[in-house]
Amino acid sequence: MSRSQNSTLAALVTFVALNACANGALVTGTWVKASGATGMALTNTTTASPTWGDGTTDNADASSIYSPMTTITLANPGDKVVLSGSAQMFGITGTAGSIFRFGIFNVNGSANTNGWLGYFVQNAASGGSGSLQERALVNTTSFTSTSGGGSASLQTLPLATSALTSAVYDFSFTLERNALNGLIITTSLVRTSDSLEFAGASFTDTTVNAGAFTFDRVGFQGTTDLNADKIQLNNVDVTFSAVPEPSAALLGGLGMLRLLCRRRAIRVLPPTNQ
Repeated sequence: MSRSQNSTLAALVTFVALNACANGALVTGTWVKASGATGMALTNTTTASPTWGDGTTDNADASSIYSPMTTITLANPGDKVVLSGSAQMFGITGTAGSIFRFGIFNVNGSANTNGWLGYFVQNAASGGSGSLQERALVNTTSFTSTSGGGSASLQTLPLATSALTSAVYDFSFTLERNALNGLIITTSLVRTSDSLEFAGASFTDTTVNAGAFTFDRVGFQGTTDLNADKIQLNNVDVTFSAVPEPSAALLGGLGMLRLLCRRRAIRVLPPTNQ
């Protein structure tokens, strides 16, 4: 391949790469309490850092919250959505059953918290394994439920060497569409003090429900045995990376190639003798 051909190829690759766009946006609510005791406090509900619980004993226990987000559709292979942020937990008892759940969902036309689609993960603990869950059709239970047909387990996570404690955790949840109309799912929940992983999952769902590539909610749950007094979520963010449709990228690349060829065809002729 000649130097000019190499340059042309490099230009085309750069063009396609630049046309893949990533848009990140903080999830600023309004955050909603989906379950929990009547006295459970939820404040800072129009920010990306909602305060869940007021710090009194078990005020954030056995409860869940969610927020709408800009509707995202993973239309093409390579399209990806990433939920990320951090959670500082207070009053955690550190038992084997201390479970925290989080994920990305589609409200699926439901008027309540039942019937949603989507995916979520629950952490592993020293006395029990965590799991990656898919919301099952048809379901009649809350969006983070693992019972009553609410979800189907996709992957069991290995046992953690420790239980959750009162600490800060970084979380991430990624869904990426692949070329076979599946979803590549990767998740993480890492305690920042010692980099211990509690919810590391990597799975490819090859049987995605028809129409289930669209997402419009993020949600979190602390289960009964978490015994949380308060959970401070910080900088909850959703980033969407879109790959252009092949036809659009190809047309743009061909246009660039035509322009390069045209420039090569132009020659400067010497002046003629008068």
